[in-house]
Amino acid sequence: MLRSPKGYSLVESVTALSLLLLILTSFLPLLLYVKQQERLLSDRRLIQSELHDELLYFIHHSSKPLPASYERIIQKRSVTFSITKERDYMKGCVEWDNVNQNTETFCLYGKEDEPKWIHPSRKSP
Repeated sequence: MLRSPKGYSLVESVTALSLLLLILTSFLPLLLYVKQQERLLSDRRLIQSELHDELLYFIHHSSKPLPASYERIIQKRSVTFSITKERDYMKGCVEWDNVNQNTETFCLYGKEDEPKWIHPSRKSP
C-alpha cells in the first residue's frame, strides 16, 4: 500500500477509521435491538408461566369468589391478573406493559376438575 517511511498514510488511516465507525454504527443498534427483544421474550415467558401457575391454583385449591383480579410485581413490572369463569372453563388473563412500552395481554383457559366419585359397588384401590 501507500506507506510513508514514518508509518501509514493519511488515506489509509482515514479509511480504517471510517470502516470502524461504519461497523460500530451498524452493529451497535442491532445488538441493542436484539437484547431488547431477548428481554421482551424472557418477560413474556415468565409472566405466562406465572399465569399458568395461578390458574392451576384457582382450579384446584382456591375457594376465592370469581371474578378475581389482583396485581403483582414480576421482573420489576406491574402485572394484572384476572381470573373469571366462562361456561365450563376458567379463564385467566394477564396484562402488563412490556419493554417497548406496549400493553400486552395473554389469556389461558382451564377446565375445572369434576369430583371423582367411587361407585358404591367398587372398592377404592
